[in-house]
Amino acid sequence: GEVELHHFVHRGLADHRHRVLDRVLEGHDVHALGVDVVGWSAAAGALKSFEVQAGLDGVSFAPVDRLPGASGIDGRLTLEPAQGSFTLRSERASVHLPRLFTAPLALGRVDGKFQWDRTDTAWHVAGSELRVRARDARLAGQFDLRVPHDREQSPVLKLRADLRDGDGARAAQYY
Repeated sequence: GEVELHHFVHRGLADHRHRVLDRVLEGHDVHALGVDVVGWSAAAGALKSFEVQAGLDGVSFAPVDRLPGASGIDGRLTLEPAQGSFTLRSERASVHLPRLFTAPLALGRVDGKFQWDRTDTAWHVAGSELRVRARDARLAGQFDLRVPHDREQSPVLKLRADLRDGDGARAAQYY
């Protein structure tokens, strides 16, 4: 059945993550978010396992600290305790990176597949079949990110991106 995502996500988050989620969702609407709880197990009041599948339509969220904001996000999300995936299919997406750009970037059509998992040693995040068809350029690529739990170890990012049909005449809007 359907549940309120905000309440469901909070049950599985530590306090500091809960505060970040509140700041991200503050003042923003989530439209047409259908959530199916496929499996749920709790023991002694603690969340043990779950699988959530959600359809997102026009989701927006604000930037918080170093995390970017976005709007117009459509796709399919699957969450489990130590892994997840997101298939992105948006017609009018934008991203807000206030530490890099003065205004949100209109991305236009955006497609891609994202997967992540948590192991004993690191978080692993991969993006494949990534495509952006914006007014000013087309971008295709993939990435692979490993973030060790041990803060003494550096994260490793492998990125491949191809830029085509770039229009430098409007470059000033990005800085």
